[in-house]
Parts: sequence; structure tokens; C-alpha cells
Amino acid sequence: MFKRVTLLAIAALCLSASPVLAQSGREEADALIKGTGHPQLFQNISTDEGMAVLHLASGMKCDFSPGSPDNLLRVYDPDPEQEDVGCSTSFDETAVTSYASRYEPMPTARDLAIGAMQAIGQRFPSIRDYEGEAVEMSSEDLPDRVTGRFVVDINGEDYLTKVIVSNVGDWSFKQRMTAPLTAASEADLESEIYFIGLLLRVTEHLQGADAGEDSSSGD
Repeated sequence: MFKRVTLLAIAALCLSASPVLAQSGREEADALIKGTGHPQLFQNISTDEGMAVLHLASGMKCDFSPGSPDNLLRVYDPDPEQEDVGCSTSFDETAVTSYASRYEPMPTARDLAIGAMQAIGQRFPSIRDYEGEAVEMSSEDLPDRVTGRFVVDINGEDYLTKVIVSNVGDWSFKQRMTAPLTAASEADLESEIYFIGLLLRVTEHLQGADAGEDSSSGD
């Protein structure tokens, strides 16, 4: 069963989470950036309300859980014509990885999602469709998304694993989320909130970048 939630309906949920970030969180974000080997691609935007890193080219914001052993920031391909970066973290038992990729030519979001789903199936041969309650947020301001939800076996326990893909301008954004099946509904909602926030931010960022290029070309 699917539930559709408007952006206004979840705004309060977004504003209610405000974990205090210690200085160690900012230092951890700096270490993640340095560890990529390409620090010029990122900016530490951590505040007292959260640990976060910005990917400058795409505008993707990576939120992290301070001290999580799953915190990771990675550059898969530093080629400026085909940039591919990702960031991972975990909150309680929910693991989330976000990707920003730029290809030439750019595949459709559907093709990229199918590729991601096939990769999940290869890693988890027992994969099956998720039939539980799910949430999909709606807004006219959002780009099209392709979403897949599945159940996989990890160490003898059932987990919800989810993939969302959306193309915005020259970039493609993907999220992978995995959580225990017992917490599937809550994790699915949190995943939607996180990815929709990502899309709203990158859309504004990329539109601003395009406007800046247009004004420069007119000089």
C-alpha cells in the first residue's frame, strides 16, 4: 500500500530533528573530505545542528551521523567530464548512501534505476518485492523519480532495501537505503524526506548555476 504525502505535511518532521553537533563532528567532516584525495570538490557545511558536507559541483548535501562507523565520503571518478561521488552514513539500524553522477551521454533515470536494481539482485539472490506500506511524496516542483523497494536477507534477517533515482540537469542522483523490515515504514518515510530534501536543494543550486552562466555569457 502506498501513501502520498505532500511537502507541507512533512515539513514539521524535517524541522523537529536537531541533534547537537560537537566540535568533533566538524573535525570528522574535515577528515572525510581530506580522505577523498580531492578536497577541492567539497565544503564542510557542518553546524551546531548537524554534520554535513556539500558537493560543490552538483549541490548534493551529505548528512552524517557523527561518530557512525559507516560514515564515508568517496570520489569514484575525479574526471571533470564524468564526475561520480557518493556519501554513506547510518542512523540507528538504517544505512543510507547517496550518489551524484554526471555521465556523457546521460542515461535515463529509469535505465540507471534498473541497473541499480539488477546489482541488488546479483548481491542478494533471494531478493523479492516489498509488499508492505510505503510512502511517496508528491510535489509539482519535484523532478520525476524512479523507485524500487525490495526485501533481502542479510545474515538470516529480512531487510527493506530501497533505491531512488532522479535526473536533474546534467546530474543524476541516487539513494540506496537499507533497514530492518521491522522498521520498514519509518525508514521508508525518512528516506523519502531525505531524498526530497536533496532534490529540492540540488534543483535550486543547479538552476542558480545555470542563471550565472547565462548572465556571464551575456556580458
